[in-house]
Amino acid sequence: MPASVRVASGTSSPATRALVKAINCQPVTDRAAIQRQIDSIRDGGGTTISKGMKSGLDELRKALDPNRVNRMLLLTDGETFGDEKKCIRLASELGQMGVPVYALGLGEDWNEKLLDEIATKSGGLSDFIDQPAKITRVFEDMVSMAKGTVVQNAQMILRLVIGVSPRAVWQVLPIISKLDHRVLSDRDVQIDLGDMEKDQGQSVLVEFLVSPRQEGRYRIAQAEVSYDVPAMGLVGEKAKVDILMNFTGDPQLAQQTDPRVMNIIEKVPAHKLQT
Repeated sequence: MPASVRVASGTSSPATRALVKAINCQPVTDRAAIQRQIDSIRDGGGTTISKGMKSGLDELRKALDPNRVNRMLLLTDGETFGDEKKCIRLASELGQMGVPVYALGLGEDWNEKLLDEIATKSGGLSDFIDQPAKITRVFEDMVSMAKGTVVQNAQMILRLVIGVSPRAVWQVLPIISKLDHRVLSDRDVQIDLGDMEKDQGQSVLVEFLVSPRQEGRYRIAQAEVSYDVPAMGLVGEKAKVDILMNFTGDPQLAQQTDPRVMNIIEKVPAHKLQT
């Protein structure tokens, strides 16, 4: 890691404590000392994920900088003890701060539904690590993703016409994950897209429920994406696009599909079955 990186680490045992402080936004200059502190972590018995998240959130606040990429990596190998709702509240708070949580489950004895929700509420990702030997590689991948980030705080607002409502929203690139969406009004929906990497971007699949119409081409929604590009000093940039749909009474025309879109649509149910 370069010296510009700030690091804090903690545990999720009942005796949770922050091991590597981020006080005064000190850069990573003594890597050996940080490694020794991490190596000093011992199994204290039990898992209380919310305590680890709260400890991490407190440290992140001390070094939070909108011009930096801010992340929380959450690694657990066990079930948490009755604090699931608190974990979700903390994830929502982190999401509002612009800090996505990368929630990682190790082995088989952990709450997959909880980690998925933590990731969704914070705008992050969830995944599993089947072997301890893979932890370092996964962490390196997560750091590489953070280093490649060029767009931050991306949000999409869908402005729907009458007779159209959203059923579900999925991120399908770079990986498949369900996205949280908030109803702003009876026709406006907000979706947090989070950060985007250089040369990769993001693709989103929205499942709509649309009332019948006469034959023709109609606008069913307008998508407005807002985003920041810290490296260029851009904040609150916006782009808009209309979402159009063709309606027909011809069964043959109705069977015509876009192969690229169908390929994505078919991957989402497969992802649901796997998770």
